[in-house]
Amino acid sequence: MSNPVTQVTFHLQNGEQEAFSLPMTPEMFLQQLQISLDAPLLVFQLIDQSICIKPDSIVKLEIEPPCTGVTGSFLFAKAERVTAMTRGSWR
Repeated sequence: MSNPVTQVTFHLQNGEQEAFSLPMTPEMFLQQLQISLDAPLLVFQLIDQSICIKPDSIVKLEIEPPCTGVTGSFLFAKAERVTAMTRGSWR
C-alpha cells in the first residue's frame, strides 16, 4: 500500500496562493489544521526553507483528495462546483 499524500492550496487575503503536498490523509490534515488554527502561524517545513502562514489571512482552502470521513452540521455533502461553462445549463 502506498503512503497517503494530500495536496492543500491556501488562498490568502492578498490574492496569493500557496500549495503544499503533505504525507498524510486529508482527514489527518484537517484534524491537525483544526487544532492549529489558534496558533499565530502555520509552519510548513520544506527541504530548503520554512513557509509561515498566518491562519487569519486564509480566505479559502482546497484539499485534494476530498475529506470523505468528515461529518458535521458545517458539511455540505455531494456539492458540485458551478463554473461559467456549466452555469448556462442550469437555466
